Amino acid sequence: MREGRRPGKSDRIGLVGVSMGGTISIGYAAENPAIRLLVSDCAFSSISDTVATSIRFFTGLPAFPFAPAIVFWTERAIGGRVADIDAKKWIARIAPTSPTRNS
Repeated sequence: MREGRRPGKSDRIGLVGVSMGGTISIGYAAENPAIRLLVSDCAFSSISDTVATSIRFFTGLPAFPFAPAIVFWTERAIGGRVADIDAKKWIARIAPTSPTRNS
């Protein structure tokens, strides 16, 4: 991110992401307070939810046992946990809050 900053403009950093890029942008913005603007188009809520929904939608088959198998092999391929890629966990850290909502 440093390479993209211009002198005097570091307080105006924004991200744009589509689909998986939208989800990753949400996660990145949640970890980096320097991000002042985020546009996320067609982001998915989580990989687990998306896999289960996609199996039912595209094949008409039940999510089980296919979704757990896909998640298992995905975790082996990425070397991490699919559950950690979840925009639902990140969005609360960047979403605006109103004074009355927190009282």
